[in-house]
Amino acid sequence: MLQKLYRSRSLAIARKEFLHIIRDRRTLLLTFALPVVMLVLYAYALTFDIRNIPMAVRDLDNSPMTRQITRKFVSSGYFDLVGYVSNFKEEEKFFLSGKIKMALNFGPGFAGRVNSGRGADLQIVVDGSDSNTSLMAVSYVNTILQDYSKDILLKYYSRSQMTPKGQLLPIEAHPRIWYNPELKSMNFLVPGIIAMVLMILSALITSLSIVSEKTRGTMEQLIATSIRPMEIMAGKMMPYVLIGLCDVLLCVLVSVLFFKVPIRGSVFLLLLESIIFIFGSLGLGLFISTVAKKQENAIIMGAMTTMLPSILLSGFVFPIESMPKIIQLTTYFVPARYFLTILRGIFLKGIGIEYLWFDTLLLIGFGVLMMMLASRQFKKRLD
Repeated sequence: MLQKLYRSRSLAIARKEFLHIIRDRRTLLLTFALPVVMLVLYAYALTFDIRNIPMAVRDLDNSPMTRQITRKFVSSGYFDLVGYVSNFKEEEKFFLSGKIKMALNFGPGFAGRVNSGRGADLQIVVDGSDSNTSLMAVSYVNTILQDYSKDILLKYYSRSQMTPKGQLLPIEAHPRIWYNPELKSMNFLVPGIIAMVLMILSALITSLSIVSEKTRGTMEQLIATSIRPMEIMAGKMMPYVLIGLCDVLLCVLVSVLFFKVPIRGSVFLLLLESIIFIFGSLGLGLFISTVAKKQENAIIMGAMTTMLPSILLSGFVFPIESMPKIIQLTTYFVPARYFLTILRGIFLKGIGIEYLWFDTLLLIGFGVLMMMLASRQFKKRLD
């Protein structure tokens, strides 16, 4: 009987909150449009694949081989040929003006030295003011030149009918990449963006819930009723859980259909884990709403407790293993860290609950803790 009464009270508050959301078009637009917009914008803005690096060529040999190597660089898609330069000063002007980030310098007699087996040096000049781009450019250069050198060696030994001895490395590496064989940064970023969007949106929307009750003057009506704080918290959370689940479905559809991110694991498990994470994020938002006195305060507190930790401390952009030890300890208090592990595990590895149970328990514990704190803080305000 008590359970039935508890459910009816919470459902009544949920119905009131749901009607308020439907009537508020701005909230509806924020709830359903913002996740998709953020997913698309962040996925493109945060990509780690550096392509179309502007490049110039100083070709003092002007041979078919140097032109072939240049075409190989351009056809890779990583480099964009801006133009040819004839001397060092012209090349320096290109760098200083920002027109190029890299230059290939072929010395005179380059092709002759290669064909005679003496070997030739190719000078690579890279703009180091952008360290990330320069490191990636050097990595791309090494890969392209290794492939080209291998082709030259194979053609040479094929013509001479000789067996290569001592001139090739005795151990040849054959890298094999699991889970993301093409090393697409989109596959790495999109699950992280989903976790960040859900964390921020869920907490921000619910952080305004009780604060808006104060603004509308309806808080006194809730205080005057015999409804317990936990019932109010549960009732206010129900509509947002459904909305959050709809946001998850939208994000997953955009990820799969638009960004071509594979889902190798169980979709049902993905939705279940998302509900658990949304429950905790909503609880955090409700706790903020009981502490904040104004909507501006709630927004600032919501952003500070969700956006920065989700981006900086969850492993979304920066590897946790590379952080100082004290910062690594801080990441254990960020729920997005565990949800990110779950999302990447389901999306890319196809793993199940047998590997994700510990992260799931931590998310459940976080959600229960936030609900208890929110109801306790709300009860204090009733006193």
